[in-house]
Amino acid sequence: MAMVLQIIMTVIGAFLSVILTKFLITNGRAIAENGRAIAETSAETRKVIAETSAETRKVIAETNAETRKAIVENGKRIEEGFRLIARLIVEENERTRKEILAML
Repeated sequence: MAMVLQIIMTVIGAFLSVILTKFLITNGRAIAENGRAIAETSAETRKVIAETSAETRKVIAETNAETRKAIVENGKRIEEGFRLIARLIVEENERTRKEILAML
């Protein structure tokens, strides 16, 4: 009786060993496929980030150029205003003073 029990246990052990091996192989394949999918997604994500970063840098550069141009133009207008104010201060002719005020 003990011998039969040992044989049955050995057969069950071998069967479970085969089942476990197949299970582990299947899981290993699934893990490898998931790893490849993650790597592909990461590569695509890096590409999208690089494209977005390039577009962002371009927009920032354009905005900076526009801002610099606006600053220069505003500086010129301010200088012209100061020049007119200085002329207004030193001008003695009332008619010319009115013309200068109209330009401001």
